[in-house]
Amino acid sequence: MTHTKIFLNVVEDCINYPGTRVLFACIDYEKDIQKYKHLIDGLEEAGTGKLNRMYRAFYFNNKSTIEFKEMKKEFPRELLASEYGAIIVDDDITYSGEVIEKLLSKLRPSNPDFNQYIIII
Repeated sequence: MTHTKIFLNVVEDCINYPGTRVLFACIDYEKDIQKYKHLIDGLEEAGTGKLNRMYRAFYFNNKSTIEFKEMKKEFPRELLASEYGAIIVDDDITYSGEVIEKLLSKLRPSNPDFNQYIIII
């Protein structure tokens, strides 16, 4: 599955399941945001939501959110209290089993009909 296809699937989930929080764990925020810029621009033009560069998140009008967080090899402290319906992890870096376990512990559906998932791309 391509990065674009995965991003579009995440967007579809965010639209179909209001209040869904998705984490895109990446190495370089600016590089990743450029990868999806044409898709994000299309969402903004359609009035679906808005990218907030300061908070590094796309906020949908239905309260769903896609958050872009930089992760090197360690687990970011800022995620300790966070919960997500889906997590997408950039495979440009190898994470320890401990980091993957911590990521898995962050999976919590905000909608009972939503099946949470983690994808490593």
